[in-house]
Amino acid sequence: MKITEFFEDDAGRLSSTRFVFVLWSLVVLAVWVITSIGSGVPQPLDEWVAGVLMALGGWKVAQKFPERQQ
Repeated sequence: MKITEFFEDDAGRLSSTRFVFVLWSLVVLAVWVITSIGSGVPQPLDEWVAGVLMALGGWKVAQKFPERQQ
C-alpha cells in the first residue's frame, strides 16, 4: 500500500478531509510530545484540541456514508 492510497476515497480521488485530519493529528501529537518532554511529565491535552480531533474524525466517518452511495 502506498502512502498516497490512504488519502484516497473509494473512487480513487484524493480526500482533503483525510489529509486535514492526519495533518492536525500529527501537529497535535508533535506539540504534545515536545511540551511533555520539555516539562518532564505528560501534559494534559486541552479540551478544545481534543474536541477538534473528535470533530474531524467524526466528520470523516459521517462523510463516508454519502461516498458509498455514489
